[in-house]
Amino acid sequence: MTKRNYVLENSLSYMTMNPMASVEDIAKNSQISKATFHRMFTGREDFLFELAILSIGKLKVALKNIDETNLDLKLERILEILIKNGDHVYYLFYYPNPESTDKILSLLKTELDFYYAFLETCYHNKILNSQIPLPLLENTIHSIVSMIWIQKYLGNYTESDAVTFGKQLIMKGITQ
Repeated sequence: MTKRNYVLENSLSYMTMNPMASVEDIAKNSQISKATFHRMFTGREDFLFELAILSIGKLKVALKNIDETNLDLKLERILEILIKNGDHVYYLFYYPNPESTDKILSLLKTELDFYYAFLETCYHNKILNSQIPLPLLENTIHSIVSMIWIQKYLGNYTESDAVTFGKQLIMKGITQ
């Protein structure tokens, strides 16, 4: 792993929990100097975008490896993967650079088109609630995954519990 990749990998959770961190803060967290940071990245915005690219790539690889054909089981498996990679989902869902948000969303829709197409299939097959607009359902899934990840990150839940609770919230909601 290159030092650049190490800095990116090491910074994801930190940036997720500290989205307004300065270059100095990021460098300190990664145990590098500010000058080293600037040799690796043109600036904070470049760094944030590279973290987004890393997150999209990680999610793409993880989601592409699902070979389940049953829609219900495939949705359940996708939710497990999203929750286990909740730091990436959270980072992308709450991307800390508003000026680049549209660019990130466009990239997400392009790189993860198979994922969004699958959610649309679930929507049309009434696996997802077809009375709620699909974009709202997508945002709800990403929001729940993000909030579950925070609880796991804070140590309130094990990964197993986070996956169980997250799937229950998304698949069954909060009513009995």
